[in-house]
Amino acid sequence: MFRYAIFDLDGTLLNTLLDLADCVNATLRHFDLQEVQSGDVMRALGSGRTNLIRRTSGVEDPERLEEICVYYDALYGKNYRRLTRAYDGIAEALAKLQDAGVGMAVLSNKQHPMTVSLIAECLPEIRFAAVLGQRPGVALKPEAGAVYEILDILGAPKEETLYFGDSDVDVLTARNAGVEMAAVTWGYRPEGTLIRAGAARLLHSPAEIPGLFGI
Repeated sequence: MFRYAIFDLDGTLLNTLLDLADCVNATLRHFDLQEVQSGDVMRALGSGRTNLIRRTSGVEDPERLEEICVYYDALYGKNYRRLTRAYDGIAEALAKLQDAGVGMAVLSNKQHPMTVSLIAECLPEIRFAAVLGQRPGVALKPEAGAVYEILDILGAPKEETLYFGDSDVDVLTARNAGVEMAAVTWGYRPEGTLIRAGAARLLHSPAEIPGLFGI
């Protein structure tokens, strides 16, 4: 029986795509770069903001890329909550886990302050033992280090922990950390991508989450 849950953020708990796409394209316009479709932004998500900007801008030069990222950070920091919302049914599903005493945490490749702010604003009634985003000196997912950090905070054995995510990066993260994984299909990757990545457990609705904990 699972007693602990670790959740990815973008595409799993929150639908952040519209705000991200708006800010990416505003950034590209500012630097006279070609704008992209929201689908391009969606496919570029999951590996941190530097990779998001690299993939959507096509810029590889490190100094130029960092200049663009700094502008994007400032813009997204002002506009991250215009359209972003928790997916329908997420708050209700997490409340059931909370009431049942399931230990919960969030792990994202989004920058840490933004991760913390989004959780506080979009899911204010849910108590997470840890909310961790991208931090200096800590490797991004799919490296397993931050998962181990969360397990320590939760006091959670691997075999009692279930990791939730919407991408191939999340599937690999769970595998690298040695924990079970549930891949959600309402996020930013097609079901086929999740299956090809090795996802053995697929969820099609947040309403399915509590059942994995016997609730």
